[in-house]
Amino acid sequence: MIEIMKACQYLLNSPEGEPCLNYLDSRLTKESQEYWGFGYFPSSANISLLTNLVNKEALIEKGLLYTKEINDVQSPKSFDMPFFENHPLIMPYKDSYGNVIGLVGRSFLSENNRQKLGIPKYKNTSFNKSNYVFGLFEAKEHIITAGFVYLVEGQFDVIKAFEKNIKNIVAVGSSNLSDNQLSLICRYT
Repeated sequence: MIEIMKACQYLLNSPEGEPCLNYLDSRLTKESQEYWGFGYFPSSANISLLTNLVNKEALIEKGLLYTKEINDVQSPKSFDMPFFENHPLIMPYKDSYGNVIGLVGRSFLSENNRQKLGIPKYKNTSFNKSNYVFGLFEAKEHIITAGFVYLVEGQFDVIKAFEKNIKNIVAVGSSNLSDNQLSLICRYT
């Protein structure tokens, strides 16, 4: 997963990654963008940008690329479809030890278009968010030092707080705090 994430980070500075980079530049500092490891995951039209950097089989093995078969009147056709189609801005999701356990993608489609197409704002690879806390790896020493933790819903909330030097903060990734997440947090405060 690390090799794939590094390739996506590299592609963030490509012409195709420019919309993602513009979005990040409007919300976060360059230091935050690098620290949290944002990247650009190409759409089906540009997936060759990624497959030129990362072995296609590795993407398939991780569930980040699949083949879509379309049977039309003349002949069947197959297309390489990325898992993060419509979610080009991605970031790693780490466990409390710093291991990348999954990726989270963000869509730039308008709320109206997302609703019409049934596309969520965020999409993540297969991992159970209720077993992890976003930002805990980066925040755990700060939580211990401060003796308490701020708990928020989203990843961007954590990142913006880090920019303001509030580093004893984590996100649950939803509006519900699971027992597993509470247990993880209680290890540190």
